[in-house]
Formats: sequence, structure tokens, C-alpha cells
Amino acid sequence: MIAVEDDAQRDAALAAAAQLSASVGDAIGGEWPIRLRLIGPDDAEIPQGIVLVATIADRDGHTSIDDLAQRWSVRVERYRAAGHHRVLLCGPVRQAGQASAAPEDLERLRRLKHLVIAFSRQLGTEVVDGDRLLALCGLRRIAADARGGATATAQLVGHAIVDAILDGDLGDCIEAGVQARARDIHGGVRDIPRLMARRLVPGPQL
Repeated sequence: MIAVEDDAQRDAALAAAAQLSASVGDAIGGEWPIRLRLIGPDDAEIPQGIVLVATIADRDGHTSIDDLAQRWSVRVERYRAAGHHRVLLCGPVRQAGQASAAPEDLERLRRLKHLVIAFSRQLGTEVVDGDRLLALCGLRRIAADARGGATATAQLVGHAIVDAILDGDLGDCIEAGVQARARDIHGGVRDIPRLMARRLVPGPQL
């Protein structure tokens, strides 16, 4: 089960679920379905699994960084209290052409990225750095949008999410050997062009 905190992260989460299911399925030689669930701040029950905490909506907001830190802390502690041992904090993603944005917007993005790193160190949250992968693959070329709604963007951010999931502890979900094979099948940065060409063809996403 992957629980998605923000609807804005849905497209990337769907891409990640499809990629993770395909990679593990190929590793075991069969099907490995994954369930996704959108969760909200008022949900009384949080399903067990991996939680994706999105920061996308905070990128262009006017909430102060200090207030965001408090809000994120409450959210992360809530999932910890519910027994989730893996909380993935999805860092903010730039838009294509972001280098020409207003200085205050770039400064906010920089401070948000630093806050994500601080949370990783202080609270043990895992970081999904989709922005780094987008930059490595050419932000302008794929016309990335901040919410990951464009198909290519969603697939790349989804790839970063699966990287984080397969690099961490999956407990009893899959054997260590299977996890290692799935990680190899999923591929690294050098495999992205080949994988994207396959994932972006019309039809079911892989």
C-alpha cells in the first residue's frame, strides 16, 4: 500500500505504482499489484504502508517557512504515531524556465529544499528528489511543470519515488534478493532515456 497525502501528487504516485509493480513483477516472474490510497488531514484511519508527503502545494504559497516547518512536523509525527516506519517527503519541483523566475520565488524554492533536507536529518524522513532527476534529464526539454501533471514529468518524478522505495527497507514485503533485482530492473539515471521512450508510448504505462 502506498498512501498519497496530496491529490497534487497523484499522477506521479500512479506512475510510481505502475513502475514499482512492473519492476518487482519482473523480478519475481509474476504479478505484484500495488494499492494506492489518497489520504487527508482529517482521516481517522491511515492505512499501513508507505506514505508520500507532498510539498508541491507549498512551493508557490505564501505560508512562511517557519510555519511550514511546524505543519510538516505535525503531519510527519501523525504518520509515525500511526505506525508507519517509512515516510517519504517529496521535495518541490521547479517549472521549466524557473531560472528566469522572480528572485523571491527562487529563494523560496531554495529554502524549501533546505527544509526538506533538514527534516530528513532531524525526523528520519526519506527524501524523494524528483527535481534533481528532472534537472539531469533536461528540465526545459521535457517542459516540466511543478505539479508533475505533464506525462513526462509524472513519469520522471515517479521514477525518483520508486528509487527511494527500493533503496530503503521493505521489511517482509519482498525478499532482499528480489528487491535487489527489482532495483536493477527499474534502472538508474543512465537508463532514463530508454525507459522514458517505453513508458511514454500510447497505452498502459510500464
